Formats: sequence, C-alpha cells, structure tokens
Amino acid sequence: MTTYQAVIGKETRLTFAGNFAEASSPLTIDGTSTPFQVADARHRPATAAKLLNDWCRSQGGEAWGEDEADDVEVVAVNFPVLGEFGLSRNRVVEVLLIPGSEAKIKSLWSALDDADAVEQDEIFAKLNSLGAVRDAE
Repeated sequence: MTTYQAVIGKETRLTFAGNFAEASSPLTIDGTSTPFQVADARHRPATAAKLLNDWCRSQGGEAWGEDEADDVEVVAVNFPVLGEFGLSRNRVVEVLLIPGSEAKIKSLWSALDDADAVEQDEIFAKLNSLGAVRDAE
C-alpha cells in the first residue's frame, strides 16, 4: 500500500492510499474506505486524487475547489529519493522511487540528461502522473 498526498503549495489537502500495482486494491482516504479501487483510477495516483476529490465533493466536502485543480500536485509519502532536478524559476524537485514503478521511473530519469526543455516537461508530466515528483525541501 502506497500513501500519497495531494498538495497545493506546501499545504496537504488530501491523503490517500492504494496499491497501484494491483487493480483490485481499495483506495482509502486517511485509512477510511471509499467505493473505489485502483482500477477506477487507471493505476494513476493523480487520477485517483481527482476521483477521490470528486467523490468527497458529492458527499458534501472537497479537498480543493475546481478553481484550484491546476495547482494540485500528487506526491508519494516516505519513499527513497532517486535524485533532485532543477526546473525553471529556481524550482527543485525530488524524483521518488515508487514500489511497482521503479523501472519506469529510472528509465524516465535517465532520459532527462539528453532531453530539451519541451521533452523535460513531458518527462516530468509522466513522472508526476506516477506520483513520483515532489518539491525538494
């Protein structure tokens, strides 16, 4: 089971968990069951965060409003850091090794060396969809 946080800036808005390598794994919010499984989120932590927030909204609450959706970052909690990478505007991020996705993450990480700025953005979008990127502290 991997725990993720959906954050805006440095503020945690949602903490959820699931085994993203197993389709039938339940998705939980702060340890509480939801009606969803990993398959419902297509094995993507970022998709799970949106799905869970939409469900929370239907239940009378939400972790973030629709106007904040573009600012949400989904990050894994307590995983080994593969390395740090400097992005534009002096932003440094850490790339995490997420269980079940290590080979893909390492492959994407190694592709950064030869990538131009546009390709780097695409690579980081893929890493982010795996929940493998967080701001360095």
